Amino acid sequence: MTQKSIAQNQRVSSTKVERSRELRAEMTQAEKVLWVMVRGKRMFGLKFRRQQIIDGFIVKYFI
Repeated sequence: MTQKSIAQNQRVSSTKVERSRELRAEMTQAEKVLWVMVRGKRMFGLKFRRQQIIDGFIVKYFI
């Protein structure tokens, strides 16, 4: 299992990276609606990320 740096020099396994990509591709209808509302800094000028890996956990939405 190879390691890859994702955020702030954190080392993440390729398995987690692949799962994170799968979750982004397989959003529920509610997640799709939310993503349309927050993407592109549309909500309060904040940048949101989907399925961000933080400390080994996959977080759904992250500012």
